[in-house]
Amino acid sequence: MSLPPAPTTCLIIPVLNGGASAARVASAALAHGHPVLVVDDGSTDRTLDEITRVPDVHVVRHAGNLGKGAAIRTGLAWARERGYERAITIDGDGQHDPADIPGLSSESGLHPEAIIIGARDMRAGGAPPRSRIGLGLSNAWISILAAVRLPDSQSGFRSYPVASVLDLGLVSTGFELEFEVLVRARMAGIPIRSVPVSVRYPGWNGPGSSHFRPVRDSLRIFAGGIRARVATPPRERAPMIPS
Repeated sequence: MSLPPAPTTCLIIPVLNGGASAARVASAALAHGHPVLVVDDGSTDRTLDEITRVPDVHVVRHAGNLGKGAAIRTGLAWARERGYERAITIDGDGQHDPADIPGLSSESGLHPEAIIIGARDMRAGGAPPRSRIGLGLSNAWISILAAVRLPDSQSGFRSYPVASVLDLGLVSTGFELEFEVLVRARMAGIPIRSVPVSVRYPGWNGPGSSHFRPVRDSLRIFAGGIRARVATPPRERAPMIPS
């Protein structure tokens, strides 16, 4: 009797003070058959207690708050050490619906070399105007820096090819990492694709707590994009392309 193939995809949930919401996301994510890692970025509430009640969830904990980007990088390193080819990141605040995981997995199977972004319909999901405006500015900024049109350059619901993304030499530790990785990937010739996903404000599993600070973190995103563009010369000149 042959053994089933080893899983090639894991799920990474970066969380800071996510409490019961993060535990519910982890539990729902497990239902899709992929190993789940929660990276607790130095939570000071009962997040760790809530997560450890979910059977079969792996947990890595930062001793202090290092930032969402640092948590994602920790998760990707964990995935590579264990031989996973892809990692799907999903936020722990409940705004993303784990029911959309198969859509990202399917697109990843069709395009194994690509980063797959779960593109949110912010208006339908009830996002406040400032969030929609911020996303529009971010999308415009990446089109300038990296000559790629994306419907959602800020979504944290993504599928990454683990090895090639880690090889980009990411340096960001905060929210700007998710922008940096797109700029560096574009310059390195890694395809970027998008699939539609659901989003809700507040989250699917009850009110979530976002730690995104609009002014400070938006400035870090814009500055991080410039830094990534300067540090990563394009592999070849390419025209503006859609995702």
